[in-house]
Amino acid sequence: MAGRHLGSRRYSEFVQLNKVLKDEYPDFEFPKLPKKWPFKMSEQQLDSRRRGLEQYLEKVCAVKVIADSDIMQEFLMEDSNACRPVVDVNLRVLLPENKSLVLDVKRNSNTKFVFTEVLQQLNVSADATPYLALFEMIDLNFERKLHLDECPHNIYIQNYSSAASSCILLKKWCFDIEAEKLICSRDQLFKRICFYQAVNDLNNGLIQVSEKLYQLKALQTEDRIDQYLEAVRLLDGYSSVYFPECPFTCLDDHGYAKISCNFDKLTLTLMKSGSKKEKIISLQWNQVSSWKTVAECQVFSITFLKAETEVEIQLETLYTRYMTDVIERIHKERSRALPS
Repeated sequence: MAGRHLGSRRYSEFVQLNKVLKDEYPDFEFPKLPKKWPFKMSEQQLDSRRRGLEQYLEKVCAVKVIADSDIMQEFLMEDSNACRPVVDVNLRVLLPENKSLVLDVKRNSNTKFVFTEVLQQLNVSADATPYLALFEMIDLNFERKLHLDECPHNIYIQNYSSAASSCILLKKWCFDIEAEKLICSRDQLFKRICFYQAVNDLNNGLIQVSEKLYQLKALQTEDRIDQYLEAVRLLDGYSSVYFPECPFTCLDDHGYAKISCNFDKLTLTLMKSGSKKEKIISLQWNQVSSWKTVAECQVFSITFLKAETEVEIQLETLYTRYMTDVIERIHKERSRALPS
């Protein structure tokens, strides 16, 4: 993608990378590297070679098994050699209105630093700051919140094959609709973010509309933000998180589960192995007694009360950490009174 800089790597390192990858994946037809020029190169020629190297990485990283390999991961990570400078890179962050913000940051900048840069460039108010966060786009219907110690540029560069211009997004991080309304009344930028996020969620089917969809879509204009938000806040799916389907076990039952969370409840949609009928378990938060990650963070366990009996369900998912973040965030918002 344009704007990505790989200036900390020498051409010879790309040659070595290409050789090692060919030895490791002999059946893959690797793209050609740009030719080495024997004389001193002009700035235009250097720029052309940089673009060629970026295109090489883009094509190679489009193959997931190669992108996830230790060889490629080590190459993409910042060189640990202290004598090598930590270079500046461009990092593109998507905004809910489908615009983007381009930041100049260090390659190894963590999420906390990048988020602070975004807030400063957008001039986000102190009121709105706790209700926003950076996310990674997994697909059109699911994003996960980045942790403060992650490196957004590493995630960004590994997603060359993404159809979007970036996989890093700024999104609302709020489940309490009353709190959201109050911040919207104080901060017009936050209101716009909520509006465009709601537009995207409705258009992608995450907000359920039983009828009069055309009337709602007619309100998807900036001069009708208040009307639109007032309408969609009443619909199922607003300010909710839907996790990807994953295997589950519960007592002697096993199969596949989908989990969704909002400010009021946690919903489990279960389909047992060998069955075509879904079972929906809707739990108020006071019914959920505990949650934890087990099996080296590959399994998320939820214990809840059903007919005065404690039941544990285990979910095999890649998103145990994000599930923990979401549930803890909801409990935090439910336990505090937002100052007026």
